[in-house]
Amino acid sequence: MRFSVCPHDIVKQMSNWLTFAAYLQQGIGESVRLEPVLDFTAFYETDLPAADLAFVNPMDAWRLSREQDFVPLFRIEVYDEAVFITKTERS
Repeated sequence: MRFSVCPHDIVKQMSNWLTFAAYLQQGIGESVRLEPVLDFTAFYETDLPAADLAFVNPMDAWRLSREQDFVPLFRIEVYDEAVFITKTERS
């Protein structure tokens, strides 16, 4: 599974995201790849379209649900500015 995190968030807490990816991998018993992308252009044009799971802001979640077959998975209760999204069908 390819996991993507918005550059704005990955740059602030990269070690936490890598730890979360390892935790997720252990929990689902499947490989989880998080390749940090720090450039927004690369994130939107290359990384995000290839992602199976992503942590993005609500506007991106809405746009991606309309344009790239993503669906909201859940949001974090204490942080209302970000959403986890996933593709409706993983390849």
